[in-house]
Amino acid sequence: MKHNCNRTHRNARTFMNCAIPENIWITGNGDYALIAWCQYPSISLWPTVEEAEKKKAFIDKTRCGGQCVNRHEIAHVDMEGNR
Repeated sequence: MKHNCNRTHRNARTFMNCAIPENIWITGNGDYALIAWCQYPSISLWPTVEEAEKKKAFIDKTRCGGQCVNRHEIAHVDMEGNR
């Protein structure tokens, strides 16, 4: 995933704020981002890909909200590769 500047970001949260500035919120901690691209992007961060995949399966099945278009993705925020 690309971000919108040449800065070095300290963590996944600041990186995701730069990469997807139109997000309505970011919650959690970790280097695996579950992004719901429904109406306005929302992002949850997870410490492991397994946790992110489990939550993605849940929202794929139950929907993430009233404006859900079932467009959910997991992205790994590689902080080493973004320095």
